Amino acid sequence: MSNINNYLNNKLKELSNNAYIGKENKESDKIETSIDNILKSLRSYFDKEFKKNFVNNINIFGSYKRGTILPRYYDDNSDIDIMIVFNTKDFKQFKPEIYRNYIKKFAENTYPRSFVYKDAPSIVIELNHINFDLVPAKKIEYFFGNDICIPDTDNKWQKTDPIGFDRVLTEINKKNDNIVKPVIRLLKLWNCGNNYPYLSFYLEQSIVKIINNRFNFSKINYLSGFFYVVNNLSIFNLPDYKAK
Repeated sequence: MSNINNYLNNKLKELSNNAYIGKENKESDKIETSIDNILKSLRSYFDKEFKKNFVNNINIFGSYKRGTILPRYYDDNSDIDIMIVFNTKDFKQFKPEIYRNYIKKFAENTYPRSFVYKDAPSIVIELNHINFDLVPAKKIEYFFGNDICIPDTDNKWQKTDPIGFDRVLTEINKKNDNIVKPVIRLLKLWNCGNNYPYLSFYLEQSIVKIINNRFNFSKINYLSGFFYVVNNLSIFNLPDYKAK
């Protein structure tokens, strides 16, 4: 039995490694080149079309930064999340849809041969090897700190913490011998292979919570971690076809 478990564990490890976009992965160079190009283009476009400092910061966030994104070979919906923090302190402050329109115009002008569309709260640019999700944001500063806000579905601003989950995941991953991120990639492979019963970010959050709250404190590996999560994923509020 132990030989079978070792074999399956090694197979899952191999699969998770293949689904990791590291420096050795074929997609990595293309993605990094595209990221460099789009960051430069964003800064240049908004400096030229408006004024310098109209955009405060442009940041990469989400699953690519966390190391849990899947290659497009496995998941057609894989994307790079980019947050564009507009300067609403020195310039007139608008509703979110105005900024989304600004970003959409940028995308259409810069990538005229690519499919560009709105997908709340972002503007999506579909390239051959990866999608980009461009999210407008603003920073609200207080005496004791600041908040980052992004659009909600009612064209209002809502608070978000783009790096809060990243910190939690990094901590839980280290506590579990760096197994959690590979397990997340395995579950995301399962998820996209079954027509996405779970939203990707919700799935990542659920996996971290399940592993962090487990009562068995013995070390997990690829096999035990994968099946522990599978056996504890909630189907509450899922429609029947997704629950099945």
